[in-house]
Amino acid sequence: MAQYLQLKNIIERLQETGSQELTTQVDLGCNFYVNAEVPDASTIFVALGYGFFVELTLPEALAFIEKKNKLLTELSEALTKDSAKIKANIRMVLEVMMGVPCSKQTDSYWAGIQQGNEESSRKLQPAFPWSAAYGVGSMFTSGA
Repeated sequence: MAQYLQLKNIIERLQETGSQELTTQVDLGCNFYVNAEVPDASTIFVALGYGFFVELTLPEALAFIEKKNKLLTELSEALTKDSAKIKANIRMVLEVMMGVPCSKQTDSYWAGIQQGNEESSRKLQPAFPWSAAYGVGSMFTSGA
């Protein structure tokens, strides 16, 4: 995204100056730059991805950059939301695995187990509505 924004700034500067000739430095790789003279800067080559380039006029390039930035922003927001959901699920699973009490009902279950009171643990129902569907409810019963 940053490279597209940088390209947008360069294109806008080219349009402001209005000159067709351009003197610049080109990175050949590993930060090795050489001077370059561009006789006609009315069109540029824009990287599409996967090694493909397209020759566009400056206004076409600006329109392409706007669309590409919008797409990348939407993708970034979707991935951020997915990441937050995954983190929440991981946190919930870790809390259950670590035995962090989730309710008063589970507190009484663990207290009954520690005191050897099997009767209180047998009466306990699963604390989560989804627990029976995933077999988690069996951890709350004595198997009777």
